[in-house]
Amino acid sequence: MARPQKNNLDYFSHDKDMRNDLKIKALRRKFSHKGYSIYVMMLEHLSDCEYLQYEWNDLSIELLTPDFDVDGDELKEIINYCIFLKLFHVEEGIIFSEKFYQRNQDVLNTRKGFSLINSPLNVLKRNKPSDNVVNQELTIVNEELIHKEKESILKENKGEESTVQQNTLHQYEKNILKNIINDLLVPDNVKYSFECMVDGASTTTQREKVFEYETTLNEIPGIKQFLQTFKY
Repeated sequence: MARPQKNNLDYFSHDKDMRNDLKIKALRRKFSHKGYSIYVMMLEHLSDCEYLQYEWNDLSIELLTPDFDVDGDELKEIINYCIFLKLFHVEEGIIFSEKFYQRNQDVLNTRKGFSLINSPLNVLKRNKPSDNVVNQELTIVNEELIHKEKESILKENKGEESTVQQNTLHQYEKNILKNIINDLLVPDNVKYSFECMVDGASTTTQREKVFEYETTLNEIPGIKQFLQTFKY
């Protein structure tokens, strides 16, 4: 029987001077050593969660209190301050740390089939119901913005056919994809063309240039899944 896919961490690095980071100093100043320990324990907890993400609501917070040896109100107060400092982020009821992703992306990228596209946060975003009226208004606004962006790109590329792709990638996902390809042995113009695709605007020539290296790029699961979105 094949081993189940791992989407978390067995361990993570801890800088010896992390306590001296400006944000951590602010946390320590406000909550003393308890704030620092709660922050570190939350990182430890996230490292054990699927895709380093944890459902964040009153029940899930209460379940952490015996482990963290702190009451629910105090835990929420400390974590909310960490969110204010952008040490953690909460979207769609999911808590995560963008910096924690970035620091551990090399390890995560070794996980066969690992991709943030399948993470709980992105699944929630894809399945999130939306009000029809609001959705129609947003569609009109988006179409106007896309039209203007297309015109701008067409001018910059002297009439070359361009595409503005609507994608749901979060900024940290875009950064991860860009960082991955920057470490690959492909020409700089291919890297630049790929970044344009990730940002949602690329020319036909740029997309063709990227797909010339499709075999190499498809060896990376996250990039492979991203490129597949251009084929359907």
